Amino acid sequence: MNTRLTSTVLLALALSIVPASGLLAADGDDQPAAPTREQLLELSRPGPEHAALAKFAGKWKVSMTMGTGQRARTSTGGGRSYMTLENRFLWVGYSTAGKAGRVKGSFTLGFDRRNQRYSLIAMDTHGTYFVTSHGKIDPKSGKIKMLGQDDDPHMKAMGFDKRFMHVADFTQPDRFVIEVYYLDTRKKPYREIKAIEFVFEKVE
Repeated sequence: MNTRLTSTVLLALALSIVPASGLLAADGDDQPAAPTREQLLELSRPGPEHAALAKFAGKWKVSMTMGTGQRARTSTGGGRSYMTLENRFLWVGYSTAGKAGRVKGSFTLGFDRRNQRYSLIAMDTHGTYFVTSHGKIDPKSGKIKMLGQDDDPHMKAMGFDKRFMHVADFTQPDRFVIEVYYLDTRKKPYREIKAIEFVFEKVE
C-alpha cells in the first residue's frame, strides 16, 4: 500500500476514536485526556523544530574521522541535504574516501511532535541494515543526544548488547557535526566510546 495513503488511513482511524477515548478519560481521574481532533491534526504538521532543521539544507564539505587520538583516521568528501516529505525530515547524503575508507551513507533527521523528541535514521555502505536513535536537546550544550539499540548477531555472540548514541550539533549556522558513540554495557554507568565523527561544512 502507498506509504502516504497508509499514513492518511492511520490518522483517520486515530481521529475516529477520539470521541470514545475522551469519554473513557472522563471516567478516570488518573487517565490523561485524549487529544482533540484539532490537536492531532496540528501534531501531524511540521513545527518550529522542523523549520530549524530546514536551515541546514544545502551542499557540504564532509570529513569523517574514525577513532580518536593517534589511531584516528580521516576520509573527506562531499554531501548534500534537503528537506523531504513536505518539510518533515532533513535528509543528509554524503560520500567520503581516504584513510578511514571509502564510505557512502545518509542520515535522516526529524522531530516527533507527539513525543517531543528528535529521531535519526542512519545507513551506509558498511552494512545492509539501518539503525535508529531518539532523544532530546541537552540544555547545557545545545546538542541533540539520541540513544539507539541494534540487534547485532556478532556482538550478541560475544555477550554484548549493541547500544549507541548519536550526538548532533546544529548550534552553528554554516557547520554541523554528527558523532557516533558506542556504549559499554558491561557495567553501569555505561561508558561512552567515541567511534566516528562527521563534520559538515557549508559550501559557499
